[in-house]
Amino acid sequence: MVELELAENLPATLMDFYKIQQVLINMILNAEQAMYQAHGRGRLLIKTEDMGNFIRMIIEDNGPGISPEIAERVFDPFFTTKEDSRGTGLGLSVCYGIIMEHDGKVQLESKLGQGTRFIIDLPVKNSKIPQRKPSKVVVVKVNAKTRAKPPKSLPQNPPD
Repeated sequence: MVELELAENLPATLMDFYKIQQVLINMILNAEQAMYQAHGRGRLLIKTEDMGNFIRMIIEDNGPGISPEIAERVFDPFFTTKEDSRGTGLGLSVCYGIIMEHDGKVQLESKLGQGTRFIIDLPVKNSKIPQRKPSKVVVVKVNAKTRAKPPKSLPQNPPD
């Protein structure tokens, strides 16, 4: 189950849309894998908050949690707890680097048996944010029997 608690009217800020998207996708996939491994299902909370000078994003799951010994290393390059070559140990390290590139902060809160929460704070940087035209959204469905063909052209700008 996914719960969204998205703040309305978050301030505009300068950021690399694709890199922040990469951070969120990676953290969501990690949460999904942990919950599935622990329970076969789970609860994922994605929350945003306007904190004045920064925007807070929270990704929280009710998976197995992370021990303090492992929590100390989750952002280290090539550190992984996944077995059978299922992980390279780069995901959270890359996420950490992207957040730092944005002058942000990321912290981990976790207790064994209770789940994990990542808190990402990104500063509001709004000097001369250009207004863009609305983008088109392209949806491609893929299943095991058919092969998706990419559209002839994709939008050049990320969605607002």
